[in-house]
Amino acid sequence: MSDSKREKVTNQKKDKINVKRWIICSFLGVSALFIILTVFVLCFWDTLEHSGLFGDTFGSINAFFSALAFAGVIIAIFMQRKELELQREELEQTRTEFKKQTEEFEKQNKTLSIQRFENTFFNMLNLLNNAQNQTVIVIMEHNPQTGKTHRETIKGRDAFIYFEKKLEQIFADKSIDNLESKLNSFFHGETHHAESQLGHYFKTIYSILKTVEKSRFLDIEDKKYYANILRAQLSNNELFLLFYNCIWRSDFILFRLLVEKYSLLKHLNQSEVSSNEIQLYQARAFDKKDSFIVNKYDKILIKQKIENYILNE
Repeated sequence: MSDSKREKVTNQKKDKINVKRWIICSFLGVSALFIILTVFVLCFWDTLEHSGLFGDTFGSINAFFSALAFAGVIIAIFMQRKELELQREELEQTRTEFKKQTEEFEKQNKTLSIQRFENTFFNMLNLLNNAQNQTVIVIMEHNPQTGKTHRETIKGRDAFIYFEKKLEQIFADKSIDNLESKLNSFFHGETHHAESQLGHYFKTIYSILKTVEKSRFLDIEDKKYYANILRAQLSNNELFLLFYNCIWRSDFILFRLLVEKYSLLKHLNQSEVSSNEIQLYQARAFDKKDSFIVNKYDKILIKQKIENYILNE
């Protein structure tokens, strides 16, 4: 409550107290006058007849006191009305104060929620970084001439470069014919078996996007801000592999929707993939200005009994 409002309420209370004092004093004065007149009559007139004659002379005074009584009723009504107005004003001020406290509490609660979210978010980014660094490929090459086997170990981001080159070889014709078969041979084939090396990495990316999406206290701009931080962690090699990962299996539809909604493929070198493959995504995935259709793949989701928790913008 502001100082001016407090002063106003204090003045109103003082006025109400002053009026009450005035009424009490008036009542006491009239009572005292009545008692004095009664004693005067009883002392100086020995018969009721004479005292009655004397009393008749005060008829106008009786009328005056009746008017005072009526005026007292009117004053009491106005006082009650003023008191009710004061109570309503105090109630409104209390309601306003309570609303401010509620808003402040909501702000504090949102701040705490964001702090908890950021702690989780950046811990998950650390997990993603660990998944990148811990990706290891062991290549065994046998030389029939020497009879020796050469062992090569590729770690970290170099492993993503290796997988990107192998995937480029599979899609050298840039055709989407036998797309599922080609991707299965890459992710599950005996030659590459990329799923065993990259599965945890992609699951971490999906978990981060899911955490961002399900944080209902964040508005869409906040969510895009955190998604952009995630996108900044991904190299072009990783984006290339992510591009194919999300169109590999139909049960990755929610992953694809999140990639599209938050334009995670914005920095993908599109010259490395065919236009037909690009059309498998909504244009929003590449940060185009097209609208995002959240229910685009609902038929597939319903068929697989997967709930779509992603919100439209």
